[in-house]
Amino acid sequence: MNKKVPGGIAAAVGMLSAALGAGCPDDGQSSGGGGAGAGGAGGSPIVCPVGFIGDPAKEPEIEAFYWGADEADHAIADGAVIDIIEPPQGGRVIFIGARARNLDGCAATLTGSFRDLTNNQVRFDTRNVNLEETSDGWGTVHLGDLSVYANVAVCQNSWSDQTIYDGSFELEVKLEDRGGLSASASFEAAATCTDKSLGGNTGPTALDQCLCICKAGYMLGDTCEGGGGGGAGGGGTGGGG
Repeated sequence: MNKKVPGGIAAAVGMLSAALGAGCPDDGQSSGGGGAGAGGAGGSPIVCPVGFIGDPAKEPEIEAFYWGADEADHAIADGAVIDIIEPPQGGRVIFIGARARNLDGCAATLTGSFRDLTNNQVRFDTRNVNLEETSDGWGTVHLGDLSVYANVAVCQNSWSDQTIYDGSFELEVKLEDRGGLSASASFEAAATCTDKSLGGNTGPTALDQCLCICKAGYMLGDTCEGGGGGGAGGGGTGGGG
């Protein structure tokens, strides 16, 4: 089934500004787990060109989206089913992006958290990002650059009491600017295994391995039918809070 990006997310795809600031921090650097994109390179830093986005007199706002197996962005709302994808480093992640307004677009911190409400365990990833301003008055992470999306490692599933692709979870997406202004949104969400692999393994084998390592009760080192266990993915972990 083809999925479409509604509203502001679709507009943002066509209205990215040409300049990507790399100096406020270097884009692509993660303070969380290993990402699917390349990290920042050396060289002279570029001054972040964005500054404050929106109206300083208004509360910060945020919209969240995920990068799917069709290599497109999809808006997240309650009831969203998010694609699980194999990143280059192994394991399985969900790629979570955001756009926001009424905050500083330079040196912002994006955090995506995926919580199992049955045991209050959480998996999260944090990225340092410079937003790119769009002509509709919002700022977005650089679309399609997965190093500036939260790469939330949901499998191998040694943390949830539920099978990841057959459970109900809470997704929280937060963006905080360098001055402390922040916006966040929480969603009831589910996830689904796909055959998409960024490690060159796209196809039935990738899907079968996802169904194995994301099931409830999986233990690190367990052998999946037709192959070994999945490689370990990055990302943060947390307990009840």
